[in-house]
Formats: sequence, structure tokens, C-alpha cells
Amino acid sequence: MKIIRTTFCAAHLLLNTSMLLTFFVRRNLRTSFTVYIMCLLFSNIVYAGAEHPFEILFQTYKSSWMWPSLCGFYLYLFWVWCGVPMHIHMLITINRIWAIAMPHTYRKYHTMKMAFVLCGLTTLYVHTVALPLIVLDQWKYAVSVKEKGCTLNFSVALVDDYTTGVQILIFDVPIVVVVLSYPFLLYKQTKRSKRKWLDEMTKSVVNRVQPSTRLSGGAQSGATETAVNKAPQEKAPKKESARPFLVLTLLTTSVFLLWTPNQTYWTVVCFVPPTWDAHAVPIRNIVSAMGAFQPVLDPVLFALSLQSFRTGISRFFRACQGNA
Repeated sequence: MKIIRTTFCAAHLLLNTSMLLTFFVRRNLRTSFTVYIMCLLFSNIVYAGAEHPFEILFQTYKSSWMWPSLCGFYLYLFWVWCGVPMHIHMLITINRIWAIAMPHTYRKYHTMKMAFVLCGLTTLYVHTVALPLIVLDQWKYAVSVKEKGCTLNFSVALVDDYTTGVQILIFDVPIVVVVLSYPFLLYKQTKRSKRKWLDEMTKSVVNRVQPSTRLSGGAQSGATETAVNKAPQEKAPKKESARPFLVLTLLTTSVFLLWTPNQTYWTVVCFVPPTWDAHAVPIRNIVSAMGAFQPVLDPVLFALSLQSFRTGISRFFRACQGNA
């Protein structure tokens, strides 16, 4: 398990950092939608760089060596910051709901600044809900690290109940929103694509039936027709507009396959006797490995789904090779 955790940590940091650096090198990749991707990558890097080393040390030396303050920081990462990437996943889904269900207001009001603000408010919400759990436990009910390891004091009813609330609000709700929203988004996207295809077919038929209309209006009419024909080319490429939905599809699939079993296990643990978790160590190891693989998969999915990302990454690595 230690080898798997170390491999995940290295891949986690390398892939997410490479993707985030690509955004800084290639400014043309920064859009109001990719702001959420940047925030997700950053939250993944913080989690990988801070939490995974703790896990590796625990599996090597247990947790009796930790100072109480260091144990509090680990619990913060595990119970608070770990929820930030999950909520940004939910924010991406909400963004697509807005873009597909209300495209006019989305184009009018959604900006890069708003995207950054929404990511900041989401992070603030996670801390507002989950951080009091860590403060309460460490300030009033902290257990001896040497005797019981680095863990919350679940023997206190208040801490145990608060933990269940955090599990549901911070870890379960985002998965439910992401997974259950996808059928609606798929229906709206399919309907939108079908309507778009019918409009293009109608225009094509009209142009074939009335070819003379493009030549009978003189210079002004010709200029107008040219402007109309060029208008779609001056806007954002139509193929690019569908790519965020492809990103959402891949992310939703990975969340459903990897995070859902992981968080289902921890939700069950909140409602069963503590002895059950002690007898389910193999299951816990499997679902933990699945959950740890999700942040590793995020940048890979982005690279596979977006042509602009593939081009940017390729140029970035070519520039690094040229400077070497």
C-alpha cells in the first residue's frame, strides 16, 4: 500500500503541476470555464503535496511520532481541504447547468472574475462547514496521539454527530449533485445539438433553393451577405463550445466510478459501530486507492478531451526541451 500511495503522490503532483503551469505559459488557454479547471488543479496540488506524505509516513512509522499541532494540520487536510476539489467538481457541473439551461444569461454575466469569485466562495463554504469540527476536536476533545494515533475523538457524541454532518454535506452532496445532474444535462445538450443541426440544414436548403439572392442585391447586399457568412467564423469555434460538456462527461464518469465507492464506504462508517471499520480494512484500502486515483486522473482527462490543452502541453514541453 505504501508503494501505491507513493506512486499516486508523485503522479498526482507531476500531472497537476504540469497542467497548471501550462495555463501560466499559454495565456490563450485561460477562459471563464477553464478557471474552474485551474482552481481544481491547484486544490489537487495542495492536497497531494500535504496530505499524501502524511499517509506515507503513517504507513511506515504509524502516527505516534506526531506533534499534536501537526496532527491537527493533518486532520484539517483530511476533513476540510479534501472537500475543496469535490466541491469544485460540483461547481463545474453547476456551471454547465447554467450554460446549457440559460445560455443567454450565461454569456452575458459569466466572466473569469466571476469564476474566481465562485471558486473562492466555494472554498470558504467548505471551511465554514468543516473547519469547526477540527477546532472543536483539537481545542476541547483531542485524544493522545501516542495512545490512539492521529484521529478525531469519536467517543464524544458531539464530535461523532458533527463528523456525520460533515461527511454528508462536504463529501456526499457534491457527488450526488454531479451524478444526478448529468442525465438532465445530457438531455439538454442533445436537444440543443439537434436544434443546431436542424438550423444548419435549413440554412443549407435555403441557400441551394435561392442561389440568386446572394447576387441580386448589389455591393451593399453582397457586403451584408459576406458579413452574415463570416459571422460564425468570427465567434468562438463551435467545436470548442461542446468541449466543456465532454470534460463534464469524463469527470462525471470518473467521479461515479472512483469517488462514489470511496465516499459510500465512509458514509456507512458514520452509521455503524466502530468495530465494523476494523474488520473492513481490505475494503477500506481498495476504496481509498480508488479515491486517491481520482485527482491523478483529472489532468489526464483534460488533456485527452481538449485540443487546446494538448497543443499547449506539447508546446510547453518542447520549450522546456529547447531550453535544456
